[in-house]
Amino acid sequence: DDDVQNNYKEKFAERLNIQRQQAQQTKQVAFEQTEQAKKMRSMKELLFGKFIMRIPAFHTERYREFPMFSSYCEPHNKKKNTEMKMTRLGGQTLVGTMIPQLKEFDDQKQKKEIASSSSSTKKDKYI
Repeated sequence: DDDVQNNYKEKFAERLNIQRQQAQQTKQVAFEQTEQAKKMRSMKELLFGKFIMRIPAFHTERYREFPMFSSYCEPHNKKKNTEMKMTRLGGQTLVGTMIPQLKEFDDQKQKKEIASSSSSTKKDKYI
């Protein structure tokens, strides 16, 4: 009877120890995520100053607007506006762990790395 109780206590202690380790790991992950979020927020404030704001993802108009019956549309004629140039403005998305950078610069760096790696593999093929 004592042998069964000891066996039960050992199994219970093992399960408790496993749960404690899992809780510590979860705590560590949560701590790191919170620390990363605070760091990114501070870095954004440093880079963009008072221009930081949340932009809603859904339509949050106060009043719903309906088109009038007298309104109309015309097909877009590309030949009229040939001087129109599209420019993309980078957002406030930061990438990186130790030294955050704008996502736009990170994307450019990756494109350059891909281009240089593909050119180096072409050279290796001919050698």
